[in-house]
Amino acid sequence: MMQFIALLLVAFFSTVGFIAILYAMYISVVTQEEKPLYLLVPIGEKASDAELQIRSAQAALQRLRGTGDKSIVILDCGMQAQTREMVEKAAQDAKNIFILQANELQKLA
Repeated sequence: MMQFIALLLVAFFSTVGFIAILYAMYISVVTQEEKPLYLLVPIGEKASDAELQIRSAQAALQRLRGTGDKSIVILDCGMQAQTREMVEKAAQDAKNIFILQANELQKLA
């Protein structure tokens, strides 16, 4: 009796797993259009860890699946001049980093 129940459970979970795989394949075929993805990184006045935030955002974008347009938007929330220079240098090194003022954020919508 216990073997029958165990066999029934294995068959059930195998069927559920197979259906989940078919569903995932169907979704990947049907949803081919990928929309752009923007990762927003607000950097304020005293951002001593701004470089770390930018590198972390770049690493997060690399881990994301898909081939769509992925960009980092650095939101200037009153950055100091030294921080702004460092952020601008990082934006020049990478093609997918943009610097915007808080009032320019509407451009992305």
